[in-house]
Amino acid sequence: MRLYELCSRHVEDMMDTQEPSKPRPPIHYLSCIFTIILDWIWFLAELIQPFSMESVSRILVIIAGVFMTCVLAVAAVQRYSARDRWKSSLLKGAIMGLAACVPYPVVGTFVGVVLLATARIYWKTPSEEEEGE
Repeated sequence: MRLYELCSRHVEDMMDTQEPSKPRPPIHYLSCIFTIILDWIWFLAELIQPFSMESVSRILVIIAGVFMTCVLAVAAVQRYSARDRWKSSLLKGAIMGLAACVPYPVVGTFVGVVLLATARIYWKTPSEEEEGE
C-alpha cells in the first residue's frame, strides 16, 4: 500500500468521525461583558455632570471617552480572544462603542445583554457534554 493511500484513508476516517463544528457567536462574550461594564462605569461620570447647555462640551468629552475605551477593549478581545481579523475586530468595537456612548446605560447595556445571551447559545455546559457521551 502506498503512503498516499494510507494517508488519504486516515484523513477520510478522521473526517467521518468528527462532529460538525458549531458556528461562532457574532461577538465574543467578553466583549459583551466589557461593553456593559464600561457603560455603567462611564454612567457614573454622567451622573456627576448633569445635562445642561453649559456642560455640552463636558458631555461630548465623556461620550468620546466612552466610545474610545469601548472600541479599544472590544477590538482587543475580538482580535486576541475570538481571533477575528483587525478590520472585523475594529468594526465590532465601533458598533459596541456606539451603543455604549449613548448617554445613560440603556442602549449599551441592552445591546450587551442581548449579544451575551446569543453568545450563551454557543457555550456548552459540563452537563450537556456528559449527556452527549
